[in-house]
Amino acid sequence: MSVPTQTILLVKSVTGRSLLDTSKHGCPFRLEGQEGQWRLAVQNVAPQMAEEIRNLLTELNLFYFEDYGAEADRRKWWLYDSACPEYAYDPAGKMLELKVDRRVGYTNEHAGKV
Repeated sequence: MSVPTQTILLVKSVTGRSLLDTSKHGCPFRLEGQEGQWRLAVQNVAPQMAEEIRNLLTELNLFYFEDYGAEADRRKWWLYDSACPEYAYDPAGKMLELKVDRRVGYTNEHAGKV
């Protein structure tokens, strides 16, 4: 696999309610890191959305997808923090930053640590 054709970040509460879908809300983002330290920087996050995410910080599930053109070529990860994600928000720049310490790869058939 080479460069993904699309990447998507979903931020959901543990109850499954969607708080942010970068593909639907027009929020470019970057995922950077390595085992034990993952940083998500999301642009164009409205202040109300950032506040809602902050209020549910201990209840977040983050899902990251890389598409390579076909469903069989989709890579998926669940990102979370073993304690509580680190949160930062710049209202002037509408930039949301979350830091977590876990990334688990999964498929619809099985899950495994990546």
